[in-house]
Amino acid sequence: MSTHATSSVRHQQGVALLMALLLVAVVTVLASAILWRVDIWVTQIKVLRDARQAHRLVMGGVDWARSVVYERQRQRVSKDHLGEAWATRVPPIPVAGGEISGQMFDEQSKFNMAWLLAGDPYAWGQYERLLQALGLPPSLAGALKSALSGKVSERIRYMGTASLETLPGYTPEVIEKLGKYITLLPNMNSKLNVNTAPVELIYAIVPGLSLQQAKEIIDRRAAAPFEYTPDFYTLLTGDVRDKFRTESISVRSDFFRVEVHATFEQGRASAVALLRRKPSAWPDIVWMKRP
Repeated sequence: MSTHATSSVRHQQGVALLMALLLVAVVTVLASAILWRVDIWVTQIKVLRDARQAHRLVMGGVDWARSVVYERQRQRVSKDHLGEAWATRVPPIPVAGGEISGQMFDEQSKFNMAWLLAGDPYAWGQYERLLQALGLPPSLAGALKSALSGKVSERIRYMGTASLETLPGYTPEVIEKLGKYITLLPNMNSKLNVNTAPVELIYAIVPGLSLQQAKEIIDRRAAAPFEYTPDFYTLLTGDVRDKFRTESISVRSDFFRVEVHATFEQGRASAVALLRRKPSAWPDIVWMKRP
């Protein structure tokens, strides 16, 4: 074979080898890309699975809270107070693959903004006293009263305290401070539970009561929760007792808020729900939010 023919064969072999190497490189890159996408897909599926499982744990926690409320109703518990097990925060409890925690709160320990929708001067006086107890300007009551006098009242009724952001003076700082003491319940006739209300609310709901007297009532309650509303009423004296509406308080609650948090491997889930106690029936979930 001539030198020219031998060189041509070697050139063709070199080109073939180069093409083979290029083909292997392309296949390797494609295979890596496919495996990378498959890995992402598998990871996403796992994360979604974990999130769903965490959500199931959260819903189990909400149902557990409903069972607590139902059992208290079935046993005809006559009062709700902060010394009971339901008021204690549940620390993280290990479960297979994760953990769950939560806490129940008495929503009737707060000022129900629905009381203001009827335009009752007595309720407005209580709200003004609450603002005073919190060191907030009294003009906030006037701004809210003006808003409730128009069509915006229905928006406030359904949006809850979040709608306060549109009112003059209700800055994020004010709403954050006030939000710990107010709520919006679907029942305008709900009553403040004097066994669970903080000192600021005890002061606010009783016209003429001093903050010091409210603190003394709280101290008295810490020693022994009120069995009946007259137990609270008898602590009031003189003009304070005469001005007070005893029908505005209770020692028992029908509305509870529950917060539940859960993790399952890579999944995270939380929920906040408002429960309503019903006579001889499983409690309703009035609303539920999933932050």
